[in-house]
Amino acid sequence: MHSKVVIINAFEPEDFFIAQLSKAYDNAIVEKGISAELLFVNNMNFSFTPFPDQYTYETLEPDLQKSVDAIKGASTVAFFTSANRDKVIPIFTQYVARLFHLKEGTVNKDIWGYIDAYSKILRIITVLDDPDTWKQFRNNRKPSLVPMPKINFGLFGFGQIFSRTFGYLKEGYVLNEYAQKSIKAMRIMAEKD
Repeated sequence: MHSKVVIINAFEPEDFFIAQLSKAYDNAIVEKGISAELLFVNNMNFSFTPFPDQYTYETLEPDLQKSVDAIKGASTVAFFTSANRDKVIPIFTQYVARLFHLKEGTVNKDIWGYIDAYSKILRIITVLDDPDTWKQFRNNRKPSLVPMPKINFGLFGFGQIFSRTFGYLKEGYVLNEYAQKSIKAMRIMAEKD
């Protein structure tokens, strides 16, 4: 499979820092000559209702069909989202729940078809925009402090799953030393993809 990266941005438009991290990652991917596709969840139109098992690819909303096609054709998928002490942003939770639900304990083949086992990389990049949660996370690195949806992404063909959590920017819209180090980390991450 040729390298192709799909970047799925699922953060609020005003989330400056996560947007800068996503941009740095995307720029580094493109500089390497790798095909990259950007999907913006906030621009998508799909239902937030619980996802019935009987859904098929044909009954998905067009934005979700496009997502399935992009993810199936990718070698790497990178989610960018933000979270506070209580939750990740609701649209990310709904997007993941609707695409990556199970049917009778396994992947819904009516949507995904047959999955190439463990052939893809998944990156989940999160900015904790709550100072107290970031301080707790920095002190003990407990994954439970980052409230991500509980999905077995391995069933969907992801053999390597990486999660990286960043803190908030104290200076708001200033790319301070911490922001610059974080951006450099994203560029290094892109080098591995």
